[in-house]
Amino acid sequence: MKRTFMFLLVFFSFLYLVNIAFADPVDLSTFVGEPDDPTIVDIRSDTITFYESTDYGYLYAANDSFFVPDNALTLSYEYSLVPGLDDYDWLVLQIDGAYEMEIGYSGAGTYSIDMTPYLGQTIRLAFGLEYDSWDDWGFDSTGTISNIDLAIASSGTEPVPEPATMLLLGSGLVGLAGMGRKKFFKKS
Repeated sequence: MKRTFMFLLVFFSFLYLVNIAFADPVDLSTFVGEPDDPTIVDIRSDTITFYESTDYGYLYAANDSFFVPDNALTLSYEYSLVPGLDDYDWLVLQIDGAYEMEIGYSGAGTYSIDMTPYLGQTIRLAFGLEYDSWDDWGFDSTGTISNIDLAIASSGTEPVPEPATMLLLGSGLVGLAGMGRKKFFKKS
């Protein structure tokens, strides 16, 4: 019976804590390509794609007036860097000109950065593809930043579960209690 009680306590604690934050997709329509050429810096609804060019060593998609809300937690996104032959490039994230992420040569994954130092501030947020001036002999790398989300702390308004959900949960708890009671009396 103690195990059942502890399980239920942990389960309900988890359910309570799940609704702490939600992800708000970042609006990329406020970002500008540097250079402003969609064949080199392609900004779509949820994806930024960089196509390396011999004309430019540094490509960015930037928002010079990105406002960080007072309840922001983290900025997270997926990235992918596919270098060309003899190509050594870097995907970067800059906040107010300071490098916060540098992924070199190749790779894919997810990255997350703590945004709490910037709460309530307007910052310059820039994603970019930069070439390595020492080792870069090719110019056909492709870098992608996608699914950019800003995690926002919950405002404290909890959703109200529908009655059928509560009935289902209640019947499951009664069933668990009945099974536990049955096992308890078998042991005696």
